[in-house]
Amino acid sequence: MTVPALVARVHHDSSTRPEDVQDIYDNLAATDKKLHWIEGTTRRFERYNCSPSAPSR
Repeated sequence: MTVPALVARVHHDSSTRPEDVQDIYDNLAATDKKLHWIEGTTRRFERYNCSPSAPSR
Protein backbone atom coordinates (compact mmCIF):
# COMPACT_ATOMS: atom_id res chain seq x y z
CA MET A 1 0.00 0.00 0.00
CA THR A 2 1.27 3.46 -0.88
CA VAL A 3 0.30 6.39 1.31
CA PRO A 4 1.11 10.00 0.38
CA ALA A 5 2.59 12.23 3.06
CA LEU A 6 2.08 15.94 3.67
CA VAL A 7 4.25 17.83 6.16
CA ALA A 8 2.82 21.28 6.90
CA ARG A 9 4.77 23.48 9.29
CA VAL A 10 5.00 27.13 10.29
CA HIS A 11 8.37 28.23 8.94
CA HIS A 12 9.11 30.69 11.75
CA ASP A 13 7.80 28.47 14.57
CA SER A 14 9.77 29.31 17.72
CA SER A 15 9.85 25.68 18.88
CA THR A 16 11.04 24.04 15.65
CA ARG A 17 14.05 24.73 13.46
CA PRO A 18 13.43 24.60 9.70
CA GLU A 19 16.48 22.32 9.31
CA ASP A 20 14.91 19.76 11.65
CA VAL A 21 11.65 19.76 9.72
CA GLN A 22 13.58 19.37 6.46
CA ASP A 23 15.49 16.41 7.93
CA ILE A 24 12.24 14.73 8.99
CA TYR A 25 10.77 15.29 5.54
CA ASP A 26 13.89 14.02 3.78
CA ASN A 27 13.84 10.83 5.87
CA LEU A 28 10.21 9.95 5.20
CA ALA A 29 10.00 6.67 3.31
CA ALA A 30 7.06 7.88 1.22
CA THR A 31 7.81 8.58 -2.42
CA ASP A 32 4.68 10.71 -2.83
CA LYS A 33 5.36 13.49 -0.32
CA LYS A 34 5.15 17.26 -0.04
CA LEU A 35 6.60 19.81 2.38
CA HIS A 36 4.35 22.86 2.78
CA TRP A 37 5.74 25.88 4.66
CA ILE A 38 3.23 28.25 6.26
CA GLU A 39 4.58 31.79 6.07
CA GLY A 40 3.51 35.07 7.67
CA THR A 41 3.01 33.86 11.22
CA THR A 42 4.98 32.62 14.22
CA ARG A 43 1.98 30.90 15.80
CA ARG A 44 2.69 27.17 15.65
CA PHE A 45 -0.98 26.13 15.82
CA GLU A 46 -1.69 28.07 12.64
CA ARG A 47 -0.77 24.88 10.75
CA TYR A 48 -4.07 23.36 11.87
CA ASN A 49 -5.93 26.18 10.13
CA CYS A 50 -4.01 25.99 6.87
CA SER A 51 -4.59 23.81 3.87
CA PRO A 52 -2.19 23.71 0.91
CA SER A 53 -5.25 23.80 -1.32
CA ALA A 54 -6.19 27.17 0.25
CA PRO A 55 -2.84 29.02 0.44
CA SER A 56 -4.44 32.36 1.29
CA ARG A 57 -4.67 31.27 4.93
